[in-house]
Amino acid sequence: MKFLIWNLENFFLVPHIKSSFDQPLKTPSKVTMIVELLNEIQPDIMFFCEMGGEDSLLKLKSQLNTEYESFYTEGNSDRGIGISFLAKKSFASYRFFTHTHDLLPPITIDDKKSPRKFSRDAAELWLCDELGTPKLIIWGVHLKSGQDRQGNDWRGIRQRSAEVRGLVALVKLRQQQYPGIQQWLGGDFNGQLYGEKPDSEFEHLHVQLPKHRDILEHLELPQSERWSFALNSKMQGSTNLIQLDYLLIPPQEIAPNPQETGFMHLWQRLGVSAGWAKNASEKELWPSDHLPLLATWPQRPF
Repeated sequence: MKFLIWNLENFFLVPHIKSSFDQPLKTPSKVTMIVELLNEIQPDIMFFCEMGGEDSLLKLKSQLNTEYESFYTEGNSDRGIGISFLAKKSFASYRFFTHTHDLLPPITIDDKKSPRKFSRDAAELWLCDELGTPKLIIWGVHLKSGQDRQGNDWRGIRQRSAEVRGLVALVKLRQQQYPGIQQWLGGDFNGQLYGEKPDSEFEHLHVQLPKHRDILEHLELPQSERWSFALNSKMQGSTNLIQLDYLLIPPQEIAPNPQETGFMHLWQRLGVSAGWAKNASEKELWPSDHLPLLATWPQRPF
């Protein structure tokens, strides 16, 4: 089994009424690189962040060599970047749920009067048996970023904290309904769950779901290989390599393949031997500012 997670960075292939700041369409060269990579790997399941509308998802699907079912939710995004799954038609039967209108647990006193919702959504994909009972539940998320355009939530911490708690509540509800069924949590968490200085908003997740760990933690990959985003600092003239994208899974009887699991180094496909992008100009060569995370198993782990 192959499962791919990728923030495609403003993947607008057609104009979208919600896209802000005169958002340009994805350049054809970047789209070609993305399509070629997906056709080469042919994942069984894919989860994408920053999908620029359902029309863009369908246009991407039409360029792939494998037949996929598509699942999309824009949720509460104010600029048209939805989250989506592509799932091989021949791999399983599927059910899809969204949580656009779910009210999140309160973080502040004001939240009790005006409850928060997911800034995007929580996308829930079930891989089912012939009766529609889930055999695996995959949660796809794109949590609130560190941007604070209104200036009332520094680094988006309160909103992201509420989204973490809302996601945990949904997972625990499914645990009660379907005990013993694996649940995976994947996507762009827009923060650091591990390392020397993990972000405090994820402590609730670690406490409430102690058996769920990032797949790279399970495989004990070195920290040097655990990054998905190169943060370039113009002020300091330096690059900070951080992990924003994760796949949290419980312990499994069938272990993932360590040789074919991890972040894919895009620069190698661009013919750039110098490593990660050290400035914005170099990063602009990439098809996305995030690296894709590929997880593989020798057989179905569910």
